[in-house]
Amino acid sequence: MDSKAQREFSVQTLQAEGLKVPDHLPLINITTLRGPGATVERLLCLHACAAASYGFPKIKALAWAEQEGIGKFFEEEELSFLKGEETGTLF
Repeated sequence: MDSKAQREFSVQTLQAEGLKVPDHLPLINITTLRGPGATVERLLCLHACAAASYGFPKIKALAWAEQEGIGKFFEEEELSFLKGEETGTLF
């Protein structure tokens, strides 16, 4: 599928989900969208990382994530950041 057809497919898929797609933003190759549960899990992981980046103790962010049962949903880079193992930037 060429990039123009891929963009059209992506726009149609997102619009079918009720999302407005700005014309000026590039789209990535998305074949499936995350469900509401998976989206919430990822948002909570990102929340823990954002809190830690603004000074919340990383060990407490990890403990909170485990308590909430979302520890397994972190990306490798996020876990490295929270464990203090990162070698570069997270974003």
